[in-house]
Amino acid sequence: MNHQINSNIENKSNLKYFSETREARAKQILEHSKPECLDENTFLVPSQFDSNKKYQVTYFDSYSCNCKDFELRCKGKGLYCKHIKVIQLFQKLKNKLEIQNMLLNSIKINNSRNLTGEENLIKTP
Repeated sequence: MNHQINSNIENKSNLKYFSETREARAKQILEHSKPECLDENTFLVPSQFDSNKKYQVTYFDSYSCNCKDFELRCKGKGLYCKHIKVIQLFQKLKNKLEIQNMLLNSIKINNSRNLTGEENLIKTP
């Protein structure tokens, strides 16, 4: 029984380590390249080590990748390879940038209204 508990703890530690390693590698990939969007659910992610190779990541209710790491270690276990993590990080960055742009545009509109006096007029009796 104790062996099984220790084994589960070791497995959780290993899973966390592999997840963090894959995320760090995904960030390295994004530092040097960006994924190519084939359609709203399909992306090509450059290989970290071979500039001529790309991996296909798809998303239909769950992520899938055609790399060996995903096929051998991740598929069916709720785990993600570094290529899937690239797409997740890329989409987070893209969404964050879109939100920042919307906020900047909103500020510009409000500032231009304030300058032209269209809003924030103080009425005196």
